[in-house]
Amino acid sequence: MKTKSFSLALLTTLISVSSFAQKKYDIKFNLKPKEQYDISTTMKSTINQMGMDIHMDMVGKTVYDIEKSGENTAVNMHYKHLDVNVDAMGKDIKLSSDSSNKESETLKKITQLQFQAILDKKGNIVKIIGADSLKAMMGSAGQYFNSESIKKLFEQSFQIYPDGPVAVGDTWKKTLNVKNGIDLTANTIYTLEKVEGTTAFVKITGTIGSNGLQKFETNGMTLEMSLDGTQSGELQINTKTGMFDSSNIIQDLSGKINAMGQEIPMKINTNATLSSTKVK
Repeated sequence: MKTKSFSLALLTTLISVSSFAQKKYDIKFNLKPKEQYDISTTMKSTINQMGMDIHMDMVGKTVYDIEKSGENTAVNMHYKHLDVNVDAMGKDIKLSSDSSNKESETLKKITQLQFQAILDKKGNIVKIIGADSLKAMMGSAGQYFNSESIKKLFEQSFQIYPDGPVAVGDTWKKTLNVKNGIDLTANTIYTLEKVEGTTAFVKITGTIGSNGLQKFETNGMTLEMSLDGTQSGELQINTKTGMFDSSNIIQDLSGKINAMGQEIPMKINTNATLSSTKVK
């Protein structure tokens, strides 16, 4: 009798463990109208060219306001604050949208603009509204601040979801085009490591590269650049809203620039940290 009771208890335990192990989570875009999020971004980059390091740090605070747009969802974004610090060749340049100096004027103007991304039910970007004003403001650098660039910025936040429910240990892959002076292709593998409460902990690994030399314009010159490397990090996603709670991604790239017949090797290391707080 005891043997039968023990066997029944063991079977029940195994069934419970099996059911728990197979539990699936539907991690998807689920932002609701009238929600608002504060987004904090810190990006630290080191660029090495010809043995010299250029350090660039950027701190940004943005606001996402969610509203309905027909069958889709509109995410209104505006910058509340921007800081850019550059340390290059003995010069330390500090710019801030809160500063009244002339050098920081562009950053201050950017905080007065608003962009809108229209997203479908799967979090795909349908269109971007409002980026043309930023492109005009940036002058010769406007080619890097257009609808396509802003679209890619939003895609990095919302093109992260699996195609269907996933269990702990499952992986899924996303391929995105990233604008970083030149067009880069990022192949990212996401792995659901664990779920605690409403937070999904996701590991990120992958590659990123330019797929060969690409031309770009700077200061009236046409140059060629190639970059290839890896990216890794982690992402915490709210399983109810699909909004990221926090993320940390490290990219290590190496490549070269061809300029005026000279080949210049370069390396770029970037550490980007984002966090979001639901305001309402």
